[in-house]
Amino acid sequence: MALHRYLPHGDFPRHDHSRIGTLLLRGTPLCVGVAVLQDVTEIRRLDQIRKDFVANASHELRTSVASIRALVGALQLGAKKDPEVLDRFLDSLDAETERLSLLLSDLLDISELDVGRKGPQRTLAWFHELVEHAVSSLADKAARGGVTVAVDVPSDMCALVDKRQIQRVLVNLLDNAIKYTSSGGTVNISGRETDTEVSITVEDTGVGIPPAGIDRIFERFFRVDKARSRQLGGTGLGLSIVRDIAEAHDGRVSVESEVGKGSAFTFTVSKG
Repeated sequence: MALHRYLPHGDFPRHDHSRIGTLLLRGTPLCVGVAVLQDVTEIRRLDQIRKDFVANASHELRTSVASIRALVGALQLGAKKDPEVLDRFLDSLDAETERLSLLLSDLLDISELDVGRKGPQRTLAWFHELVEHAVSSLADKAARGGVTVAVDVPSDMCALVDKRQIQRVLVNLLDNAIKYTSSGGTVNISGRETDTEVSITVEDTGVGIPPAGIDRIFERFFRVDKARSRQLGGTGLGLSIVRDIAEAHDGRVSVESEVGKGSAFTFTVSKG
């Protein structure tokens, strides 16, 4: 039965679907009836999130595997006899296997964060060193794309954080900034701190994010431009991992963006 019909309209508007949850009513067949009303809205929501995640992950894996099988099939049917076609197909195979490897790595990271076997392993970290390490690891990619990366992080800015997780955040944000910035553009990484928090901002002069995508940009598998994201090797999980790591460090991540002018992602964590 529709339980909300029996609730006061002032407390539970019939037509405000955003406020309608799921209630589970349990009763016992006793002479004196006993009923327990349990709010299972959050349980159902998490269950749906898990189902959506499995469906999306399965789709992404199937897509990559199907592409690899199609390329291999074409080579077996004779495409390998043409040197130019062979080289092109081998490049495509390399790109697909790299994307599959990144996807599996992201899925493992998400699994570790979701399971929560252990919280962040906090040790003293100097953010300038972490940023420089991320920049160095992506230097070749930036050079190939014609993107200039500048760093302005105080050398004495530090906090108690999980170095491996923070390194992943920096690489994810910087990698995104480079991918979506055209040749001749720039990416600026800056840092600031308060008595209780440290923040890193990665700002680019790239394509920007449409207003409709801002609220969903940190959702798992959400892509503003699905075709371009896939072409660039994106898994649709990088920013959700950034969000999860920020929350695990009692922090947050935010974005400001304008289409055609670029985006600025700010990652903030407590000093521990």
